[in-house]
Amino acid sequence: MTNFFTLIYIKTNRFSDEKFCVGVLANVDGIPHFGFSQTKLNVALSYVNKNLVKSIKRSFGLLENDVNKIIRGEEALSLFDLPYSKRILEKLTMKKRGVVQYSEIFEMQRTPSFENLYSKFVGEQWLLDKTKSKKETITLRKRFHTFISTKNYLSFSPKYKLSPIDYPLLLKPLIVDLIKKDTCYVIYQTIDFSLSVSTIQTTLNKFRLLRQSIIEKSQQDGLKEAEFYLVYESQVDKLKKELIDKVSLNSKGFKLIKMTEL
Repeated sequence: MTNFFTLIYIKTNRFSDEKFCVGVLANVDGIPHFGFSQTKLNVALSYVNKNLVKSIKRSFGLLENDVNKIIRGEEALSLFDLPYSKRILEKLTMKKRGVVQYSEIFEMQRTPSFENLYSKFVGEQWLLDKTKSKKETITLRKRFHTFISTKNYLSFSPKYKLSPIDYPLLLKPLIVDLIKKDTCYVIYQTIDFSLSVSTIQTTLNKFRLLRQSIIEKSQQDGLKEAEFYLVYESQVDKLKKELIDKVSLNSKGFKLIKMTEL
């Protein structure tokens, strides 16, 4: 699957080509990313007919909602499926008369960082958690593997690499935190709610792809229905607690479980 992105503009002058780049919609290895600058959007809309402002803001909200539907598993993951079909985006780029406009589709051979794309074209830093350096950070994944080493998971394989050869839905290898294959697959994958919302969204989308791949493989091998668990740690922050509740409420086909409950 190719990586591609389109820039989202607000045309502020109908008599000229004056435009503000306010956002980016990208496909990065099949995972949807959408980000826009609220500050730039507000500035751009101050030059727009007031009768259009409400509908434009609504369109951005709908786009965000579409991304969240994919995250919750209510829509297909791939950007080649609706609502993020490349074919649909190419049609949007041809419509240059509206206030909201899309750039041409830019394809990239290498897997880009959405944070870098956003910073480069929108001109602002994408919000990331930078409270600790990578060297200082003991990640949830590391804590998880230390934790299970003291438990009875000897029949499981930790840090198992799924290959696209055996799992055709995958386009590149995917690491599973903990997996067992017997009469059915049992999968444990970590999700760190202390990180940025963008990172959490990416984790959920990868988990969605993992589920699809395992389910297809289970059916091919005639196994029982697979079991999927997303492992997390409790959060103090109110917004992160609310996010955990949302993911738990909208979980379909998997269980959100605290690491201390293992």
